[in-house]
Amino acid sequence: MRNKFITLGLVAGLSIALAACGGVSDFLDRSDTGESARSMSGKGVSKQGVGGMRPRETVKERPNYQASKATQAQSRQSETPGATAPAPQATAALAPVRPSNSPAGLTIASTQENLEAVISRAAISQRQFSQVQNRHLRNIAQFEIAQNALVGQLGAGAVAGDPVLLNQWNTTQSALNQVTSDLNGLNAAAASLRSEQTNLAALKEQLPIDSTLSSQDAQQLGILRGNITETENSIQTMLSRIAPLVDEKDRFVKKAQGDLRQLESQVRGN
Repeated sequence: MRNKFITLGLVAGLSIALAACGGVSDFLDRSDTGESARSMSGKGVSKQGVGGMRPRETVKERPNYQASKATQAQSRQSETPGATAPAPQATAALAPVRPSNSPAGLTIASTQENLEAVISRAAISQRQFSQVQNRHLRNIAQFEIAQNALVGQLGAGAVAGDPVLLNQWNTTQSALNQVTSDLNGLNAAAASLRSEQTNLAALKEQLPIDSTLSSQDAQQLGILRGNITETENSIQTMLSRIAPLVDEKDRFVKKAQGDLRQLESQVRGN
């Protein structure tokens, strides 16, 4: 039995996923396109020049289009599903369990090891949720860019059946497929966490009866029960925060699918 504290960072770690506001802006190119122009424009050259040669004209500073993109992305954050969410509270560390070598004590020790395995799997599910959440925000940004380009072409008078228009519709549909795939990944991570709740219930069923234990094992059993309860509360807190977030994303995907179907009729002329 490992003699150490096992930090349960499930709920604390989920704050990364739920508050991943920078996901959309990270998708944009952050390169500074106007740096060299600014350094030259600040130096200037005399009208006489050097050695009678015509002086070089001062280079005008180019607009920083990337900055304007970042500003647009920030304005879209409040409209992006799941862009903001309250940060969960951190949980306490699990207490170590040190039972005797009696049969009941060995059962307590093995149950603690199984609990550690539950915590490890739940942490993996949490990380998967966080990764998919970040990717989801970037893919939503890509979808919105593609959809806006499609609407713009239609508004500019593009004719139904035009190859360029059809290609843009395919690009938009592909971007929405990625967003839908992300939603499936979020649901899978949530399902994994719910399965760990079932595993915790099974662990409680195999605990020995208090009346058959020595004072040492009875004390360690109480610690183990507290650890299980702590883990149950942490996973339930995660799920209670994930559920409304996933529901919001599901509504976004369904609306986007409906909007794209309406655009398809204009694109194909059906």
